Amino acid sequence: WDQALTAAREWRKRGARNPLAADIAIARAQLRLGRAQDAAETLDPHRAIIEANPAGGGGYAEVLGEALIRQNRVPEARNLLQPRLRENGDWRMAWMRLASQHLEDTSIRRTWLEAVTPLVPVEATNERFALADAWWSLHLAAPEAPGDRIAEQILERLVAEPDAQAVTWFLHAVVT
Repeated sequence: WDQALTAAREWRKRGARNPLAADIAIARAQLRLGRAQDAAETLDPHRAIIEANPAGGGGYAEVLGEALIRQNRVPEARNLLQPRLRENGDWRMAWMRLASQHLEDTSIRRTWLEAVTPLVPVEATNERFALADAWWSLHLAAPEAPGDRIAEQILERLVAEPDAQAVTWFLHAVVT
């Protein structure tokens, strides 16, 4: 990850017209190196621009959200993403990945999943699959939570689709 960080910094120097993509790469490398505060500081200058124009900002939001969560700044991560959940699938996907992969407290994870579940459009198959996977992940971490039942309900609808993907059938088989 040190080499990736060096390469991303060089990219940033050479591509100064659009530094956001390079800064996201820098922050990702910093996270893998255990430097969450540095990652957040790298992305912070872009926050106002992304918040004003959230389309396509899901990658930024996910990396910054992870940096904040790793610093135990979960409420700040929630406040960054939650206002955009209703309008933007990239932000919903980032929210679900952060919840399932980075929130250790299962009660907070459940709260995040409960917040996003009614916002995922029925026609958004990839989001629905990610949501089922996130609920299943919660069940594995906290068997007393209703994650298995909710995942099963979502997957039942997905496998009923004529073009259901093999990975959907696989997760359905695992969950049921």
